[in-house]
Amino acid sequence: MIETYLLENLVAFGDYGTLSEAAEKLHVSQPSLTRSMQKLEDEIGVPLFERTKNRISLNEFGLQAVSSARWILQEQDNMVRELQSRYRLSRTISLGCCAPVPSWDMQQTLSQLYPDLTISVEIRPEEILWRGLSEEIYQLIVVPVQTSIYQEDGIRFPELQGTPADRLQAVPYRRERLSVSLPAAHPLAREKELSFKDIDGLTMLQYRSVGFWFPICQEKMPHSRFLMQDDYATFREIVSSSSIPCFSTDLMRARTTVPDTRLDSRQRINIPLTDPEIDITYVLVLKKENRARFQALLKQIIHE
Repeated sequence: MIETYLLENLVAFGDYGTLSEAAEKLHVSQPSLTRSMQKLEDEIGVPLFERTKNRISLNEFGLQAVSSARWILQEQDNMVRELQSRYRLSRTISLGCCAPVPSWDMQQTLSQLYPDLTISVEIRPEEILWRGLSEEIYQLIVVPVQTSIYQEDGIRFPELQGTPADRLQAVPYRRERLSVSLPAAHPLAREKELSFKDIDGLTMLQYRSVGFWFPICQEKMPHSRFLMQDDYATFREIVSSSSIPCFSTDLMRARTTVPDTRLDSRQRINIPLTDPEIDITYVLVLKKENRARFQALLKQIIHE
């Protein structure tokens, strides 16, 4: 079997054309490289070089050998990369999510169920999540479905290239409803419920990384101004100390130990919105071929 370093030396000679330059690039001595080329010829049993008094060059068999060596080295590299990638995947669970609360909850659940694995979580738009599931960037995705649609029709899988819908499984995960959070003194705080139309035009404080929620609010409130905050702790601090309206959800309030009531601990009134777009069922989706790997997760979700 030809040793890899001999093929690497041959390719370097083919790239640089002279023993001296190839030896310099390989950080070896020229006599050492000469011996390597002779050893390679002996192992193959075919002359690869034309030799003159002051020069050595590749003959037709040498040129073919360089081409073959390049392919062999590339295939070796591909093998190593593929094995390393598959190993990382076997030690990592990649989750793509559409919103922060289900991503936090799912990450916590996965960490508890699979303590020896690395949990990777990203919040991305829905179309990127579906594509990532198809391309195996994610093993699991959490996507939103309007509750009324899910109850009537189930989830409609998009057409995924290379992944037919019958190879996917969807499991209901969480339900979340959006409310508008108003200071107690706000003129609309006495209302029992509101719609996007009622609050369109208000200046709203908005946490940036809310996933699919923000595009809905932008579309439904074209006359409103949104004051964006990148850091969640800063966002919560401003909410607690200002009179600027913002949005909240029942799941978010539950995570921050605030009861799902109209008056929360920040002295804000949480008024439910009536628009159908704000009543969401989150669905966990995975390829059926991965069900065995995530059996513990599916069992926990189904029995919650």
